[in-house]
Amino acid sequence: MQARLFDSVTETCNLCSRHCRIPRGKRGFCNVRENVAGNLVTLTYGKITACGIDPVEKKPLYHFLPGTGTVSVSSFGCNFTCRHCQNHTLSQEFRHDTERAEPEDIVWAAVRTGAQSISFTYNEPTVFYEFMYDVSREAQREGLRTAVITNGYMTEDAVREIAPYVDAFRIDLKAFSDSFYRTVCGGAHLQPVLDTISSVSELQKHLELVTLIIPGINDAPEEISADFALRCKGDSMAPRLLDGDLVFIKQQPSVDNGEIAAVIIGEALFGKIFKNFALRLLSVAFGSIIYYIVVQAVITMGLDANLLKLLSAVIVAIFLAIPHWKRQYKEKHMRKQKGGKGNA
Repeated sequence: MQARLFDSVTETCNLCSRHCRIPRGKRGFCNVRENVAGNLVTLTYGKITACGIDPVEKKPLYHFLPGTGTVSVSSFGCNFTCRHCQNHTLSQEFRHDTERAEPEDIVWAAVRTGAQSISFTYNEPTVFYEFMYDVSREAQREGLRTAVITNGYMTEDAVREIAPYVDAFRIDLKAFSDSFYRTVCGGAHLQPVLDTISSVSELQKHLELVTLIIPGINDAPEEISADFALRCKGDSMAPRLLDGDLVFIKQQPSVDNGEIAAVIIGEALFGKIFKNFALRLLSVAFGSIIYYIVVQAVITMGLDANLLKLLSAVIVAIFLAIPHWKRQYKEKHMRKQKGGKGNA
């Protein structure tokens, strides 16, 4: 079958971020897309290596149709060569022991078993993109949901082309360092994965990220404890960050206003109560919770980003003044007590 996203002029496959140039008679990095007489063809269409029903949590997807079954479908081939691949017999070998299936067969299997979704999984679904595309369209007609279990190396064009027919993406963020992708995943890079995550988020598709921690390889504290993603709620710093955007937070030597406010609030309210270091850290946590509640209340009220910034500044100013107000109150109270004793 003819493959999608091929530039016949430059003989370049634009399905994944490797952008393989594939001359006539040759195959791409994935070994399942071949240039035949100037046309790129997919060698995996309808070739199934596994098809069965799983709990959706096995994908793992924990917030997408939880407690339901999903029909898991795989073919063979991959655009990565991960050294720790669990399914290397599917991803790294050109398989001849496959079953033939049409998109309608997969959808019928889901309907017959009572599964609520179809998941493209086990090997990288990007490399059997055309079959996944057709199954997803057929599933949508039957009221079924679909999920792509992927390494996230699709191009933006590939994501946008299939997105109308896919409900969920579970992306492996294998590490937060480019060196890991280059050395462990066969010369890949981190940035295209981050770009895919951003594209999926922008399209407002259900998105879950998974990172497999490999001791000694991608478990450095600065990598796994300091980097995380937050989804924006409400417009913030418009027009750059809008509602629903996914923002990656990395460790930095300075802190932002919200973090400062959290420390000040906690210290102002609980600093005198909590004397030792551990409890003072707990006071910061209390401050963070209080600040979060205030900000969420403001967002719910529909205030814009500039007013939210102003409110943050006011909160900081108020809680900076609390210790001063406490001292003034104590001094005034002590003066009253002394005055009362003198009159007696």
